[in-house]
Amino acid sequence: MNGIFASYSDQLNDLLQRICHNLQLSSAQHAEAKKCYTGVADWLAAPGSPFEAVDSQIYPQGSLQIGTTVRPNGRQEFDLDIVCQVDEPVTVQPVELLDGLEKRLRANGNYSPLVERKNRCIRLQYAKQFHMDILPCVTDPVQGNGCVLAPDCKTGGWSPSNPKGFAAWFEGKAWTPQLTAMNEAVMAKVEVEPMPDAEPVGIKPPLKLAVQLLKRNRDIYFEKKPERAPISVVLTTLAGELYDGSLDTATTLDNLVTAALGKAATSGGMPFKVENPTNKKENFAERWEEDPSLFHDFQTWARDFQRTWAQIRTAKSLPETLALLKQAFGEPAETAFTEQAEVVRKAQGRGALGTVLGGGLEIASQTVHPSPRHSFHLDRTK
Repeated sequence: MNGIFASYSDQLNDLLQRICHNLQLSSAQHAEAKKCYTGVADWLAAPGSPFEAVDSQIYPQGSLQIGTTVRPNGRQEFDLDIVCQVDEPVTVQPVELLDGLEKRLRANGNYSPLVERKNRCIRLQYAKQFHMDILPCVTDPVQGNGCVLAPDCKTGGWSPSNPKGFAAWFEGKAWTPQLTAMNEAVMAKVEVEPMPDAEPVGIKPPLKLAVQLLKRNRDIYFEKKPERAPISVVLTTLAGELYDGSLDTATTLDNLVTAALGKAATSGGMPFKVENPTNKKENFAERWEEDPSLFHDFQTWARDFQRTWAQIRTAKSLPETLALLKQAFGEPAETAFTEQAEVVRKAQGRGALGTVLGGGLEIASQTVHPSPRHSFHLDRTK
């Protein structure tokens, strides 16, 4: 990036990318999460583990797997999701599978104090850092194609899912053929898959950046009532379903919020299902059916974000844009502005700035008239 912008929209997209960079987990946070993941996976795969005695695989799922994790807002934690999947036919009952996982974790003195039993998983609560949700499951012998069955303590039965299928589906949505073509121009018994390295913002497609921004705005909006916030997999799935292949983050946000509210309107204001696209038996929005007021909170938040985003899109100056972006995304917006202003200052010193039709934007009491934008280019190395 050379600090040259052809329009406010181009400059805004650069700011959004910088905000997402500052929403990434820090290197220390990612390294600690990776260390904890590796330790737990090794313990579950070690001799003496019930999962070591059968064909199993252990792998990450969720936002860390697909590159949409956001740094915790204030006192909030981020979550690391792990799947422990048994691949051979078993006769164990659902709750017994969860019991076996809990027993194995409690047998380790390091993990025992952290164990918290949930409805479908065992949580390890790392104080003031993050929590790790470990989902035990078995391969679905009927559906196949990556589908699994996980225990559900509330019903005593099995709950359908497809973690690997969902991750592949979302990656396919994010990397459209056009974006992929652009990128290609440059870029034992228990099988334990490594946790992915942090995906640099500079190589992320617009859909992933948009999901990160929506998640951060959600965290800010629901900061005082986090239990009422739409869960991340609902936002991620809706974004993937409604994404139209836009090539920049700002346009992607425009279209996603409009489409989500349109979908809500066509449902008559009633909660709709958000199904796992790779296992239609799994409804990520089941909480909305249990408590429709949560769906109404989702609509209220989406409308609030749409109003703020419309103001950002029509802002007349960078100070106004900064205030609105801070309102929407918090302190990372201010850091992004500082970084961009420094780039522009250096470009001014080189005389690298040209002209933009319609006038310029103010930075630190000076009017900047950017020259034509750089082409959209992804250096994706993964």
